[in-house]
Amino acid sequence: MKEKETNYFVRTLIVLLCIGISFLIAYKFFYTCPKGEITGGLITLIIFLLVLVLAESFDNFSVGKLLSIKREIAEKVEENTKLERKNEELLKQIFNISTSQKQSTTSVFGDYYSDKKKGNQNKEIDANVVQELLDAIGNSIVITEMENNIKSDLEARNLPFDTPTDTILIRHLAGTQLALNLETIHNSIFGSQIILLKELNRYAPQGMSEKEISDYISKVYLQFPNTFNDWNEDKYLNYLYSTSLITQKEDKSIHITNKGLDYLSWIVRYGKREDNPF
Repeated sequence: MKEKETNYFVRTLIVLLCIGISFLIAYKFFYTCPKGEITGGLITLIIFLLVLVLAESFDNFSVGKLLSIKREIAEKVEENTKLERKNEELLKQIFNISTSQKQSTTSVFGDYYSDKKKGNQNKEIDANVVQELLDAIGNSIVITEMENNIKSDLEARNLPFDTPTDTILIRHLAGTQLALNLETIHNSIFGSQIILLKELNRYAPQGMSEKEISDYISKVYLQFPNTFNDWNEDKYLNYLYSTSLITQKEDKSIHITNKGLDYLSWIVRYGKREDNPF
């Protein structure tokens, strides 16, 4: 490869220009007030001086090269922007095609979940299975009352419950609510109050008079004097009334309620302890 001939005239001009710029930089930095201040113009002169020195040292480095690189970068950015726009348009077209195919498929074959739901509704319901699920919870006057309360609440909210599944779920909900309530009662009731419920059950349906109840409570107070030191009969019976385990008729006789009967049955069915304190 033939070596490039040195142009001493151009090199001399470059050297003189570098000396002039160096003088300007030194004068600006050391003699112009405020001294030592680095300004934007000073930085520009330093950069221009470095470009001239590097251009003299390397054949492929020049101001023209820098400008051409900058122009090529701008062209590349513009080209990338155009490609991104084309990609966006292509994605929109693919999305539109996919959406139109999905709508066409739905119109031809129908909605899968809708058809599945209709198929379930057309199935014949086995009455024995329904009754088996209802019997799993059992039934009582109290559960029936709770079922009616749930249905009344659903009616007030305009919610339908006209299928066998609704009937099963309502029965299970009522049974669960009753079981939780009886468990809560059992955790707080006195052992002597459980015995009183049994006595009321034994005297059903005539119940026990106020005097019989008073005599029973007096015996309990004598048995546990420290616990019931400042208690009266009303305070002792209040828990049984508030939990709807007992009720008082017009003749002042006290009776066990249907819920009280369910509670005694619940104790026996699940083997609950009856020797609660007091």
